[in-house]
Amino acid sequence: MKFVTKTASLILMSTILSACGGGGTPGVDVSKVLGKTSTVLTEFQNKLKSEGVTKPTDAHLKQLASLMANKMNASPAVHSSPVGVHLQKEFSFEGFADANENNIRDSGEAKLFKVEIDFDNNRLIGSGASERGGFTGMGLAGGMLAGMLMGRLMGGQRGAGVQRGAFNNRSVQSRSSYSQKRSSAAARKSGGSARSRSSSGGRFSGK
Repeated sequence: MKFVTKTASLILMSTILSACGGGGTPGVDVSKVLGKTSTVLTEFQNKLKSEGVTKPTDAHLKQLASLMANKMNASPAVHSSPVGVHLQKEFSFEGFADANENNIRDSGEAKLFKVEIDFDNNRLIGSGASERGGFTGMGLAGGMLAGMLMGRLMGGQRGAGVQRGAFNNRSVQSRSSYSQKRSSAAARKSGGSARSRSSSGGRFSGK
């Protein structure tokens, strides 16, 4: 009876920790997300230029989202499970847990990250859905804003109501600072888990 009571208590505690962000699927490395996003934007813009595309269509933007999802899943992947990427109506990129790998956010597939393009300040801004710590940013490569792809994205953003200066007050931390904080948090969590296992007395403690 004592063992049953202890087991029930452990299950309850595990459920509470998961609900508070202490368990479940680990968060996405937003620093890697930004690096991969920048790479895909550059590569796709060069691809359109080589194909003589002067006005990217909605089909091109859908292809961009698909290529971005492929990049997020390429080694080193940004998440432990498959990631899909959807271009939002305000022209930000939303990453989600794509369980069936169809790059469509179906019911129950959790949001993982968001990447916004701050054209006024020539930077990408990323945030993780399961992590506290604000926004992470990185600058865009020189000359990237002059391409037709970025022009299409900026035009869509303005058309969706995102006005000039909308991101001017957005405070971001550097990718290096973010990575250091992420590593420290992971170390603390790992140490806490080890101490928890050590103090539990073993799997059949109290039997």
